[in-house]
Amino acid sequence: MRTSALFVLALSLAATPIFAQTASSTGQSIADAVNDPVRAADKADDARRKVADVMAFAEVKSGQKVLELIPGKGYFTRVFSAVVGPDGHVFLLWPDEYAKEDTEGVGATRTLIADAHYKNVSVLNQPAAQLNVPEKVDLVFTAQNYHDYPDTFMGKVDLSRFNKQVFAALKPGGLFVIIDHVAAAGSGLRDTDTLHRIDPAIVRKQVEAAGFVFDGESSVLRNPDDKHDLKVFDKSIRGHTDQFIYRFRKPKEPSDLPIDGLSPDDPPPTPPVEPDAGDCCGEGCVPCIFDLYEEALERYRRDLAQWRQRHPDAGYSPAGGAGNR
Repeated sequence: MRTSALFVLALSLAATPIFAQTASSTGQSIADAVNDPVRAADKADDARRKVADVMAFAEVKSGQKVLELIPGKGYFTRVFSAVVGPDGHVFLLWPDEYAKEDTEGVGATRTLIADAHYKNVSVLNQPAAQLNVPEKVDLVFTAQNYHDYPDTFMGKVDLSRFNKQVFAALKPGGLFVIIDHVAAAGSGLRDTDTLHRIDPAIVRKQVEAAGFVFDGESSVLRNPDDKHDLKVFDKSIRGHTDQFIYRFRKPKEPSDLPIDGLSPDDPPPTPPVEPDAGDCCGEGCVPCIFDLYEEALERYRRDLAQWRQRHPDAGYSPAGGAGNR
């Protein structure tokens, strides 16, 4: 059992990690940020919104650059600002179309950046379909608004293009973290403009298609009592909807320059490492490390096929030939 657990940790793509960390395990910088006296008004929502767990899952650190999409009244912004500190920066992006609908949120943002306590925060205003950043960032974060982008009031943003813009905005190895309200399985984008929900499966499919690697999910905001059939503003469920948190990682560049037709902005997927026979503990673990490897290998083959479609002339052969078995 112990060998199996250690091997699973070593394979970053071999299994889907589920994180449910408590505030005590999020690191001192996050704890200090959450307990910052200037956000005393936010404290009443912390237990419900799991802000410390979210920050830990987003792997935010001192000195990082963060892009927060549609920040609302700044609930997450205030914590991001404190965690990244004076050597980091938080960019708040208000799409023009959304800003027209949320004048209260825009006003709260203006008040926030006027406060010297948040001098490492600035605002970006741009059309929803044209995501740009002044510099590459370590984290792109969106809470409860990925589902808004394809809607009519936002100009029906093409999410495949949007996700590629997010990919381009990130440093190699950077993270894209999405929190949103869960819609019924198989519903795709059907409920985005009505119930303000989105099927997690379509989100994962769309983001992975842009070149991202799925890096994990957190269950801290899941609510099994939510039947996914009510508008998120319904008083019986508002503030307690079933929400998924997905983390996607931009692969690190294999080199600073393209080699053999490979693009540094879209490197090929990395094959999983096959376990040795001796890595199995022989105790009938479910799943076995070899089952996890087969699952990872299947995902890798799918990702490699998609990558080859994007780069038909790359002529890339994976090390070890794992994708060709």
